[in-house]
Amino acid sequence: MFDVLLNVVAPVAICIAIGYWWGKSATAYATEFVTRLVITIGAPCLIVSTIDGGDMATEDFLLMAGHTLLILAGTLVLALVVLTLMRKSLALALPMVLPNVGNMGLSLSFFAFGEAGLALTLVIFVMTSLIQFTSSDLVLGREGNLARRLGMLGRQPLIYGTLVAVLLIITGWKLPPAIANATQLLAGITIPLMLITLGVSLANLAAGNWRTGLLISAVRIPGGVAVSLAAVTLLGIEGLAAKILILQFAMPSAVFNYLFALKHNRDPGAVASGVVISTMSSALVIPVVLWWLLERF
Repeated sequence: MFDVLLNVVAPVAICIAIGYWWGKSATAYATEFVTRLVITIGAPCLIVSTIDGGDMATEDFLLMAGHTLLILAGTLVLALVVLTLMRKSLALALPMVLPNVGNMGLSLSFFAFGEAGLALTLVIFVMTSLIQFTSSDLVLGREGNLARRLGMLGRQPLIYGTLVAVLLIITGWKLPPAIANATQLLAGITIPLMLITLGVSLANLAAGNWRTGLLISAVRIPGGVAVSLAAVTLLGIEGLAAKILILQFAMPSAVFNYLFALKHNRDPGAVASGVVISTMSSALVIPVVLWWLLERF
């Protein structure tokens, strides 16, 4: 079992370590360009390529999307209660609720559960990403009217990748071989670049408010596991879907939470601390969760 865990965790840790070393070196890393490349091309291609190469049913896609929204809603309620009791800004709910499904979650699911696990995780990734890139500006933004901020949703490439994937699921169509090969090739850049960029981001984060960071981490990881486990139990979700849901909501706070907090100047120091502490904590928590899911669950 130790060998299995090592084979799952080590590739992720190595890529993050490469990024962290790069971030601490004198060599510049084009974080903005790489992030744009992944979001604009890599991630949509990964979604389309994985769905095209699999046989996910429409019902499975909708169920996974529904389960994801339910767990996010449950975690949001938990976060709002904690923040209200602690008299903290409700804007801190976002780093508590939104996990790092992209940088870490996709790769861990792939190495632990193969293509089938990756396909289910992509549904969670799509839902959390759409919420991340819309709610962050809607909740944190102070500029522009609501209609303008809602209009930003239509400029997210993930939406179009998702629409193509849904079309493939509903119709059962397959991409022409040339397009499928090109999409698969472009999809291959996504996971390693996400992990390396995560390492670079962690190397450059200036975490200042450790007490609030601990609070964010405490809700994000234990809270996410508790809410997802409750949902899996109450809804009778079984098999691979249950394992993927629990694993993904055990992920640390997404780095994008910090980027949006910095963009809108909404407690960026506290959010940075939450990202760093939750990511450090996940190094201990995720192997345990994986062991439990692979061996006992």
